[in-house]
Amino acid sequence: MMKMLKALSARRFFSSRYFFRNFLLLFFCILFLFSIFAFYIYHNSRTIIEQESLTSGRNQVETLKNSVDDFIKDARYIMAILDTEDLCSIYFHSSNPEAFLDGMYSRLQEQLKSYSSRQNTIDSIYLYSGIQQTVLTSTQHIPVSYLSDDNWMDHLSDNPDGYILYPRCKNGIFPYLLCLMKQIPGKEGNSAIVINLNLSKLPELMPTSSKTQSIYIVTDDGEIMYRDGQKELLEPLTAVPALSQFDGSSEEAFHLFENGNKTYTYNQMHSKEYPFSYVIVSELSDYSQRLSYARALTASLLFVILFASILMSLFFTFRATKPIRSLITMLQSPKTSPVELVNDRDIKYIAQQITFYMQSNKQLSDELNARVSLLNQTRMMALQAQINPHFLFNTLNMIHMLESEALGYRHQVPKLTLALSRLLRYAIESTDLVPLETELDFTRSYLDILTLRYGNQLGISISVQEDSQNTLVPKLFIQPIVENAVFHGLSKQITPDSHIWISFTCEDGKCCLSIRDNGAGMPAKTLETLREAVTDFDPDPKEHIGLHNVALRMHLLYGDEFSMQIESAENEGTVFYLYFPYKI
Repeated sequence: MMKMLKALSARRFFSSRYFFRNFLLLFFCILFLFSIFAFYIYHNSRTIIEQESLTSGRNQVETLKNSVDDFIKDARYIMAILDTEDLCSIYFHSSNPEAFLDGMYSRLQEQLKSYSSRQNTIDSIYLYSGIQQTVLTSTQHIPVSYLSDDNWMDHLSDNPDGYILYPRCKNGIFPYLLCLMKQIPGKEGNSAIVINLNLSKLPELMPTSSKTQSIYIVTDDGEIMYRDGQKELLEPLTAVPALSQFDGSSEEAFHLFENGNKTYTYNQMHSKEYPFSYVIVSELSDYSQRLSYARALTASLLFVILFASILMSLFFTFRATKPIRSLITMLQSPKTSPVELVNDRDIKYIAQQITFYMQSNKQLSDELNARVSLLNQTRMMALQAQINPHFLFNTLNMIHMLESEALGYRHQVPKLTLALSRLLRYAIESTDLVPLETELDFTRSYLDILTLRYGNQLGISISVQEDSQNTLVPKLFIQPIVENAVFHGLSKQITPDSHIWISFTCEDGKCCLSIRDNGAGMPAKTLETLREAVTDFDPDPKEHIGLHNVALRMHLLYGDEFSMQIESAENEGTVFYLYFPYKI
């Protein structure tokens, strides 16, 4: 790496900038891709930890549900056995069971003790005889009026044909019981089998339990039927903040939530047959530790990725810029052969081309100097060409003054000189676009000269639409067409009837200039040649230069919105139509 840095520091500033720019670009690309991979691993790790926690909680609450539901099912099975037991049938339907069988009460009590001992969760079993109005338990046989725990009697008529399951308090105080009762119909009074399940001992049904988990049984009415440290039989959900997660409309719910700095799993599952749900809230004591380990692992991975990205970026950037550095060395020493510097075929070709252009640079430089010198000469000539018209214009003005003094201002000679001076002044002005009125004044001055030349035999008519006087038109675009009409149409047979008509109109943003003469006209072949000459826009025309220049200027100014039409016939004269957009 030191060798690479030394080689880099030996290069020019712009090559170093190129190196670092490519290094940073490659570095951030590699870092970005690897960072996404690292965060993907962290996200998957966190998801796996959460899924493991939720799966564990789901298994626990499902075990609780199956255990309690199965226990209630076993209690119902005990009821079914007692219901079919002959001793119980005699007890339920006879007013004096001892008359049928001596020691019957003792034998029934032994059976009840046997059933109660099977499960520590069973608090007690009552056999109630409606015909005798007595209650038989595993320890006593007394009239029902002597039994202090008699609040179950209020539910005897709730479901005469089936089982009843509801929570209640023994002796109206404690312990809290889940009472399972089945009514036995009789002719002289209904009897009942009552099995009382101790709610406080339900966690003993769980195969394993932990101090970090809390078990709840919540009724469908949204009341807590069982919890550790229960103060009332049925408590509201607000008594336990963790049960704010309870969803009575859902059969099951599993998610994580945080309370302070601790994380918990909330696991809820509804009983298959009974009107309550089982809830286990477990504190994830190792969740934060496992998550911290995943974060530490991700941070370590990012550090390794950062270091690897720097090394990889330096290696690939140095390798990628090696041809550039070879070319820079070659440019610094142009006399060195490129073949001696590089071995790569493509870079060698580039080096050869650069050498070729460097060798031809001097020739191009000499040629450029020669052209600059020629350009300076041309500028000088253009400057002189500007001076000459001004000199001629001033001279014409002086001649006009001398002619006027010698011949008088009304003489034709000073008038002709003045018209020529005005024409020259208008021609050398730098303005490209002029009002139509100005262009027509110039045209009239030119026509005045022609009228004097042909002895007033040339008739002129000019018709201009009143609201088009301010239209901006190219300077000197009428004169070449008028000149063509005079020298090619009228000059061969000029008579007192020779005439030129000039008309200008504007309508809907489109202007039309027509120039017509009653001269000799032209044959069809000549007309076709003239039309082609004014429409091919050749920058170096061989004939019809004036008309061609007008058409070319108008085309450059207006583009496809300009058009020129020419109509002519032998001995019938010629008409030029110019169409272009209105400007102001």
